[in-house]
Amino acid sequence: MSEIIKTKALVVRATRWQESSKIVTFFTETEGLVKLIVRGALRNKSPLAGKLETLSEVCVVFYRKDTRSLQLLKELDMTEPHHKLRTDYGRYPFALAILELISAVLEDGHKDAVFFNFVMEMISAVEKSARPAGVLIFFMLKLTSYLGFKAEFTQCHGGKHPACLKEHNIFSLNEGKRVCTECYRQGGLMERFDRDELIYLQNLQKSHYRRIHSSEYHHREWKPIIGKLLRYINLQMETHIALRSLEMIL
Repeated sequence: MSEIIKTKALVVRATRWQESSKIVTFFTETEGLVKLIVRGALRNKSPLAGKLETLSEVCVVFYRKDTRSLQLLKELDMTEPHHKLRTDYGRYPFALAILELISAVLEDGHKDAVFFNFVMEMISAVEKSARPAGVLIFFMLKLTSYLGFKAEFTQCHGGKHPACLKEHNIFSLNEGKRVCTECYRQGGLMERFDRDELIYLQNLQKSHYRRIHSSEYHHREWKPIIGKLLRYINLQMETHIALRSLEMIL
């Protein structure tokens, strides 16, 4: 027996399947990541034309059968196409990077409506913000917390707080904590953050997600910060996420 599921969703990616159909990955509010067979999506004059673009917000109805790895789409309605975001190449890669991260770290079927709504808020923030790189960095910080290995930048893990005011500080990728140059001991994988980077990350961590699109905090050198956070996530998850979408602007 098949169960009919109706849920809000975000289009993550789509690939051709057979002659006229697609397999589309959706990030959904109630079912997490779901792969659906969308029959007839490639046919001329298909009613689904333009509705399966990456980052489109939709409402999907699909048949779910536990014995199948691929489920079957029944209906789809567009709720927000994000045309402006998809055509703005100063923002689009940062939104795609968020999709790359959730695709890489979440298992299919992982259900969390609160996290889904947070992701939707972040996509909207990328579209609105004058500093979309900052939204991605904020998302990465919150993702480490959500996954259970929150990155700690607020104080020296070694206990010598006055020394942490020095220019160069070290972040332990293994422990997810910051240590100053006086407290540092050899061993483990480390990243160096300068004082401005640390202050920026501390301020972002204290920001409210609903106001991140208008955040006043800014760091011109966002590329190294994203690279360091990504190395931390990869080590903790024992994976290799590359964020290839950012190659469009790097």
